[in-house]
Amino acid sequence: MRRQAQLAGSLIPAVALGSIACGGPAPNHQAAQRAAAPAEATPLLIGVDFRGPESVRYDPDQDVFFISNVNGGMSSKDGNGFIMRVSAARPDTGLVFVRSGQGGVVLNAPKGLAIIGDTLWVTDIDVVWGFDRHTGAPVAMVDLRPLSARFLNDIAAAPDGSLWLTDTGIEVDPRGRIPVGGDRIFRIGAGHAVTVVAEGDSLHEPNGITWDAARRKWVVLPFQDLQSYIFLLDSTGMTRLPVMPGRGQFDGVEALPGRKLLVSSWGDSAVYLVTDSSSRRLLTGLVQPADIGVDTKRGVLAVPLPNRDEVQYWKLSLR
Repeated sequence: MRRQAQLAGSLIPAVALGSIACGGPAPNHQAAQRAAAPAEATPLLIGVDFRGPESVRYDPDQDVFFISNVNGGMSSKDGNGFIMRVSAARPDTGLVFVRSGQGGVVLNAPKGLAIIGDTLWVTDIDVVWGFDRHTGAPVAMVDLRPLSARFLNDIAAAPDGSLWLTDTGIEVDPRGRIPVGGDRIFRIGAGHAVTVVAEGDSLHEPNGITWDAARRKWVVLPFQDLQSYIFLLDSTGMTRLPVMPGRGQFDGVEALPGRKLLVSSWGDSAVYLVTDSSSRRLLTGLVQPADIGVDTKRGVLAVPLPNRDEVQYWKLSLR
């Protein structure tokens, strides 16, 4: 039996929904079902049409979630990746929005998502693609192979319109996660010029990244084992923000009003609420939760579980 997601904070379950209809042939997966444990702690599970969902980004203008699907190995250049667009009002309805092999697009293992203007940006191992967020048509491709990018992961929009993204400095194969070095944070600016903002082993395999408007700092999550802190980065340097002791492997991060952060952890199978002075587990029992997203209209947290082909939706009620 699959492990239950346990309630360890102030969260209210989202209403239960059905499976998502996917454009084109649907992957042959069975819908995952979960027994109530207890009923007030049971999230929505969707397991039919996702294939390794890795990142969720909410588009408030269209009221949709974009969800990247690796659909293969995390480091595999297999041309199997795709991006889904899912209604936030009705997450039981959605379509494949961008599919590798159509319109000259090659998506291998798409991960982090960011929106600037009318463009949806996505990282994919060593390149970054831009798509029209209304039509899915490709509008840009930024090649980071000349900079020896190894594992482009999360990506976030900056106030100045630039993009910041992490290179976790790993490769993933059947043996597991293999550190290969090159831990970096890149910035893509005007004219798609790429610069290195930070680099080195002290980043501890950077994964999630987001701009925290309240602190006016970047939040960067180390994915390395056993880390019990996350990074705050600005022009003066990098400081550490403690997270309650655990097993680390932090992945997704969302900044909320009031200097609050939501942080997912593979090592703890959890989502944390982190403030300047404290942290606590909101959810536990989540199998390797990846790059989370928040529906800011309804206060719903979407948690992708790539190794279960599932996305869970939780109604937030943070105090």
